[in-house]
Amino acid sequence: MGTSASNSGSPSGSPLVPPWADIDGQGPGEAPEQQRFRGFRTTLGKFVSGGDPDVGRNALGRFVVSGLGGASTGTRRFDPAITAGGALAGLVANLAQGGTGEAIAGFNVASLAGQPTDIVIDRIVNALCPPGTTDDEAIRAALDEALSAVLCDQPQFDPDNISLEMLDELLVKYSEEEIYLKVIAESGDAFDKATDPAVLINRENELRELIRVVVDKEGRPELSASLKSLKEGTFQSIVRKLFSTVLRAFEDYVE
Repeated sequence: MGTSASNSGSPSGSPLVPPWADIDGQGPGEAPEQQRFRGFRTTLGKFVSGGDPDVGRNALGRFVVSGLGGASTGTRRFDPAITAGGALAGLVANLAQGGTGEAIAGFNVASLAGQPTDIVIDRIVNALCPPGTTDDEAIRAALDEALSAVLCDQPQFDPDNISLEMLDELLVKYSEEEIYLKVIAESGDAFDKATDPAVLINRENELRELIRVVVDKEGRPELSASLKSLKEGTFQSIVRKLFSTVLRAFEDYVE
């Protein structure tokens, strides 16, 4: 089976920006719509049943417009992930420029050269998003996915092979995975519409691909432009802009 077993998700009456995500201190946002995830879950269920990509895109649009209260509020809901993504980008940039990563990760990452890469990734993930924090499951999975994608050709960790050119792919992978997992977490019983395990896995992959295409088409160009003028302390704002751009693109899919 896939990753999308029935998820109860957030109650409709829960704040659009819960307290643990209110990093900017602007509060919970406007009062949410009643049954705000209903349209998204119904449309996602139709996509799971039939596989029409237009229906899948419409479901993603409903997820943002109704479920998250729009791209602006939705970006705030992703703030814990954005904070972790900014730290991830800062860490990789520091290592690429000959640093140790200690100021960001809390330990000398470069000193782990020669150790199995998967072990190093685990240590980085634990440092940037300790287990037991709210939203940690999705954020930790996204951090792991992003690091694994850019370091997949290194059986043993080698900080000398880390470059600034990796940042583009790193953040694209991170945002794809984080958004996908948030969609899954709020999907309710939509994926129960696939009674065949093979169809279920196909629909999960197709949904992930729909998200990947938007991140690649809409987010990557803006991300690449932002990364050309790197300045210390800007990584979190770059990641926030990436998430905001992608969520705004999803809004256009609502029919």
